Amino acid sequence: PTRGSSSDLFAVDAREEEAGREFGESFAGAVRHELAKVEAFYEAQEQRLMQDMDTVQQMAKRPVTEDSGHERERLKAVLKELFFRQHQLVDYCSLNFTAFQKILKKFVKLSRAPEKADEVRKEMMRHVKSAHFNTSSQIDPVVDSIKRLYADLFEEGNQRVALTVLKREFAIDARLQQSAKRMVSLSHKKAFIIDMDGVIYHGNRLLNGAVQLVDWLKRENKRYLLLRVAAASYVRTCILLPC
Repeated sequence: PTRGSSSDLFAVDAREEEAGREFGESFAGAVRHELAKVEAFYEAQEQRLMQDMDTVQQMAKRPVTEDSGHERERLKAVLKELFFRQHQLVDYCSLNFTAFQKILKKFVKLSRAPEKADEVRKEMMRHVKSAHFNTSSQIDPVVDSIKRLYADLFEEGNQRVALTVLKREFAIDARLQQSAKRMVSLSHKKAFIIDMDGVIYHGNRLLNGAVQLVDWLKRENKRYLLLRVAAASYVRTCILLPC
């Protein structure tokens, strides 16, 4: 056949189809590998949560002693922690399910053979939907157990009040964890540019945390630049403070 003939085109199409098939199989294998990792982590955390809940229930059955006050405070802290961990595990399931969905959709969008890629996507989503982390309901009763036990021990049996308290503590802990993560992220930065108005001061008042921020920058040997806008002349001036 001559160059550019139909047989050449068929050969190119065949090679592209074969390459697409191999890539699809490789991608599916990678998805299965990541799914197995998610499953292993979830099952381990689920088992640990169930075991810890059993331990707490046994602790609550112990007879009253002179150390009961200390024991009750410990139980309160542990119940709050279990409530937090249960919610984190639920969020873990939701986030990973969404992640698999988005990754597989992106795979189809970027594929040269979208119909074949969509078949891979559908097959992989069947695996994700039937995965243990997405179908298990073993930790669902944990919230009810925590709420009931917390209410009996600390809220005179009022489960509604107990749930309100636990949710409030969960929200506070979540915010603290986010703050800790942000601080870890900030600790890796080498230099900072900071707008003074609204960050360091407001009007003629020094804002809360401003001194601590500058102290932290100095203590961690960070380079920083404080910027101030001159309102009267709209001229931006820069003040560079030494570390």
